[in-house]
Amino acid sequence: ADGHTHVKDCVMHGFSLSGYSNAPQEVKELGDEAPPSNVVFTELPAGFDNPWHPCPAPQFVVTLAGSWYVRCTDGGTKTFSAGDILFQDNTRSSPAFGAPGVEHAGQHYSGTVGEGPCQQMIVQVDRSPQVDHPGPF
Repeated sequence: ADGHTHVKDCVMHGFSLSGYSNAPQEVKELGDEAPPSNVVFTELPAGFDNPWHPCPAPQFVVTLAGSWYVRCTDGGTKTFSAGDILFQDNTRSSPAFGAPGVEHAGQHYSGTVGEGPCQQMIVQVDRSPQVDHPGPF
């Protein structure tokens, strides 16, 4: 745990064949690993700029329309467009938050990309922040 935030591409795994909605399909439920605690819809306006901050809770951010970016303290930046999902758990209770010697430790910078707004669905989960573990995938 170096106090830096990171972003990396991950592939979800652990799907199993189930009759989830009648017809068999591959399903992965996160109930035990990350049970949902809240769902929030947001619209970030064009030109939105959100300086360094932690996220309010461990959460999945699903981009519904438009584009936005996240910049991490390690210098990594990733742009998200419709259909992309970000899992983030860099909250104030993260072991990385406020680490000595790291400017903006445990935080990220974000904003919109392009001319229009960005709509998101945020699914907050009941899960403790973890360091060096990219998420419940």
